[in-house]
Amino acid sequence: MTAPRVSVVIPVKNRGDLLARCIDTLIAQTERNWEAIVVDDGSAGDDLKAIRAATARDSRIRFLSRPDGKHPGACACRNVGLGESRAALVMFLDADDALDPRCLEERAACLEHHSLLDFGIFPCRVFRHSPGDDSRMQNAPLSGDPLLRFLRMDVPWQTGSPLWRREFLERMGPWDESLPSAQDWEFHVRALTRRPKYSYFRCGACYWRLPYGDTIGSASLSEPHVAAQDIMYRGTLTLLNDTGLLSAECKAAMGGLFLRSAFRRLQLGDRGGASGSWRAALELGLANPEQHRLGETVLSTARVPVVGHAARALAKRLWPRGLYPEASKTFLKSYPASWDDPSGHVLDLPKADRDSLHLT
Repeated sequence: MTAPRVSVVIPVKNRGDLLARCIDTLIAQTERNWEAIVVDDGSAGDDLKAIRAATARDSRIRFLSRPDGKHPGACACRNVGLGESRAALVMFLDADDALDPRCLEERAACLEHHSLLDFGIFPCRVFRHSPGDDSRMQNAPLSGDPLLRFLRMDVPWQTGSPLWRREFLERMGPWDESLPSAQDWEFHVRALTRRPKYSYFRCGACYWRLPYGDTIGSASLSEPHVAAQDIMYRGTLTLLNDTGLLSAECKAAMGGLFLRSAFRRLQLGDRGGASGSWRAALELGLANPEQHRLGETVLSTARVPVVGHAARALAKRLWPRGLYPEASKTFLKSYPASWDDPSGHVLDLPKADRDSLHLT
C-alpha cells in the first residue's frame, strides 16, 4: 500500500459536532493523498456516536480509542496516533480546529522542496464559529529567538502550526503524557532545544478556534495544574542547562515562570504556596536575593491598590526583561502586511531578521 503524503493526528474527547466540522475541512483538501488518525480519549454516549459517524465518512480516516491503561489526555492520544500513522510528514490538529483547503498540499510541497528542514511553521488564523469570521492570526512571526518567546509566554506558534518530519519526531521523543495542561508549550520548547532546522512559510494556513467554555486553559488555574507546571518548569530548566541554552535572558524568563505560578497560587488563595513558588526561583538561581525580596513585596501587596501597583512598577523597571511575567503583546494581533501574501514564498525580510527567524 502506498504511504500517504501527510498524516494528520487528531485527539478528541466529546465535541463530536466540532470534530465533524474539522473533518469537513479535511475532506475538502486539494491534496488527496492524506490520512487522518482520530484517537478518542474516553468519549461516551451521543458524543461517541457522533465521533464514530464523523470518522466513518471517509476511508482515509481511522478511528482509534485510547488503550486501557494509557494515561488519559490529548498527549497520550497524540502518541497513539503518531505510532499508527504512516506518512513521512505529520501534523497534529485539535478536534475543534480547521484547515484551509490548500493547507496540506502547500505544507507538504514546502517541506519536500526544503528537504533539510526538520519542520515548517505555517500561518494559524483564528476563528470563532467558522473559518474566516476573524481576520487575525494566532501569533505574528517576529524577529527574535522563538525559544525565548516561548519562555516568556509570548507563544510563537500553536499546535496546528507546524508540519513535522517524522524522523525528527522520532528523535525528539513522545508528548509528555503526565502533563494536564501546557503540553504543547513543553513539546515545542523541547523541540527547540534540539537546535532543529526550521522555517516560517506564508502558505498552508490552519484555523484555531478561540477557546470558550470549560477548556483546558481555564482548568489550568487549579492546584494540580499549577503543581504539574512547576515540575515542568524545573525539567525545562534542567534541559536548557544540559543543552547549553540557559542564557541570562532565558534564566530571567524561567524566573518569570515561577513568579507566574506564584500569582496563580495567590488567585487560588494559597499565600504559602505562592511564596514557595517564588522562593524556588531564588533557590534555583533564577532571581537574586534583592529581586526575591522585591518579588515577595509584590506578592504580599498584590491586592493593595496603590502599594501593589508601585511594587509592580518598580519590579518591571529594575528587573531584567522576562523576570516579571507580562501578557503577550503579540498574541492575537493582525497579520503584518508583508506576511499576508498568498504567494507561498518564504517571508521576505532583511537578512538579520531572516537569520533570527530561521528562514531558508
